Amino acid sequence: MKSYLKIDSIWEDDDLFEIRANATNELFSGTADIYLTREDITELAESLEGFPENINQVVSFTTGENENISYFTLNFKCVDGSGHIVVRVKIAYIVTDTAQDQGVRLLD
Repeated sequence: MKSYLKIDSIWEDDDLFEIRANATNELFSGTADIYLTREDITELAESLEGFPENINQVVSFTTGENENISYFTLNFKCVDGSGHIVVRVKIAYIVTDTAQDQGVRLLD
């Protein structure tokens, strides 16, 4: 299985985005639908524009860890002088059936 990170827009209005984050590596995969503000998605895009500028550059982004809603965290870093990068992805898909019954699925 080839490793990848995919972020798709599911729905948006003037202020809010719903995105689907999907990531996989050779052992794990995860998908979560996450709500972001327009400012959040702009911040992510701007932080990755031109990345990496140097071998020491690190870009981190999170939608905020929360036990009540799905979230993801991305940590990008350059690994060599050729500009190859790696990304550490943490995806939490929060399942809520009722106020008393809550489960968490976490990919880290």
